[in-house]
Amino acid sequence: MSKTFDLAPGCTAYVEEATAHHWVATCGTLVILLLHEGSYADPQHVRAGERAIARLVRRGAAAVQMLVIFPSTLSKPPSAEVRRAIVEAASAKSKIDRAAGVVLGTGFMSAIHRGAVTGILALVGAPGIVRVVSSVTEGLEHIYGRHASTLAPLARLCDERVAEGARAATLG
Repeated sequence: MSKTFDLAPGCTAYVEEATAHHWVATCGTLVILLLHEGSYADPQHVRAGERAIARLVRRGAAAVQMLVIFPSTLSKPPSAEVRRAIVEAASAKSKIDRAAGVVLGTGFMSAIHRGAVTGILALVGAPGIVRVVSSVTEGLEHIYGRHASTLAPLARLCDERVAEGARAATLG
């Protein structure tokens, strides 16, 4: 059975998959994909995200939203296998109406990574309204609006998972 997080009344996050390289959860019609170090070479996060989108659509979601969180330590571009998985998952992207890419960190390198992700999204024809930002809260605000009641609990959950992934990376 999947792990669940009761975040607020009527707001539960369901962990779809958790590995050393990624963490995938859903909350309502939102798919959250948190990448860990090593995800650049492991296409499983793309496939897990695609499965989560398909599951939400089968359950009746007309459209889904996606939040992808890149760790500040991510320094390598996606491998050929990951890029291939992204291309193969193209049918899932048509179900996404709003998305945010979160490239954590401040400073020049984080800004360069945000620019690179923005460029890649433009080239692949990302669906709906996509924004690349520097914090989980900004990403959720883009998806839900500033006053959404689930914003703070979801941001906390994501920030906790980011910190947990960073701790695991330093120990591992």
